[in-house]
Amino acid sequence: MCNSDKYSFCLNVKHMPPFQKSTVIELFNMELKAMNEMVSEDEKINAEMRDKAVFTQYFQDLYRFYKLHPLKGEFSDIFALPLSMLDSQFFRTLIDNPVIIRNIGEFYFEKNNFTEALDIYKRIVDKEKNYELFEKIAFCHQKLGNFQRALEFYQKAEIIDPGRLWLIYRMAWCYKRTGNFEKAIEYYQLAEKIEPENLQIQTQIGQSYMEMEAYEAALKFFFKVEYAQPDNLKIQRPIGWCSFALGKFETARKYFEKVTAAGGNKNDFMNLGHVKWCMGNKTAAIEQYKKSLAVATGDLEWFSRVMQEDSRYLMKHGIKPYDIPLMIDYLRMSSNP
Repeated sequence: MCNSDKYSFCLNVKHMPPFQKSTVIELFNMELKAMNEMVSEDEKINAEMRDKAVFTQYFQDLYRFYKLHPLKGEFSDIFALPLSMLDSQFFRTLIDNPVIIRNIGEFYFEKNNFTEALDIYKRIVDKEKNYELFEKIAFCHQKLGNFQRALEFYQKAEIIDPGRLWLIYRMAWCYKRTGNFEKAIEYYQLAEKIEPENLQIQTQIGQSYMEMEAYEAALKFFFKVEYAQPDNLKIQRPIGWCSFALGKFETARKYFEKVTAAGGNKNDFMNLGHVKWCMGNKTAAIEQYKKSLAVATGDLEWFSRVMQEDSRYLMKHGIKPYDIPLMIDYLRMSSNP
């Protein structure tokens, strides 16, 4: 307990009935005696234990004040401020060893504190220009969503140590996230040469082609993965979509029915509805669209937005432009009788 808790405890005990008060005090004294004995034994084993307890209690008291005190609004919350240990005068005076500073960065990195790790790595990168440090800076940027910056440092690492699968795969991923799908495919294909049986690489190549709307090329890779993993729903979905986009409705129907039979999400039922509609079965399409809305808990805003986004595929396969808003209105009225 922090000091404030102990103080509150004492105030509450004061207002208890005499019998309960004596019982609680007796139990508390017994507990306190046992705790003191434990602390005494720990101090004999570890001389730093008392200091640790004092420091911990000090920070507990501070935290309680800044978070719970009635007048906390009168003060700037020090616990809401960013902690920059390296910028403190105390730290700079005490530690000026690049090895120790690097080790602190490694500790942050291992604990997934990528912002803090990146701050340290950037301070020492000019002195330690090696591929490992470039890779770690790049990885921090990647984890923080700065994919273009990540690529800059991955490229520096690649110059020093090219041809490594770990590096190639992450560069491909960053290119994909920046929308440079051609470059992503180039690097995924380099990775494929190193591990030709890696299904994750095959899937990523297929997804990159799909993002480029090169659906025939995408299907070749998706079918490779399906052959090895015939029950993989995650690969059946893009096969169904690519087939629909290419006008291969029977194939698309087969795959979307597999996915929806296994549970399916709101997009799966909508895509199956698209396929049924383009195949000329409007009644079956409406049935699937209603299922999609049911899974989406009646979210008509989502349904209308996605229908509009998919309208170019529907019109490409023969659906009249004016029929799409009519379908949306029909489903809206059906869901609000």
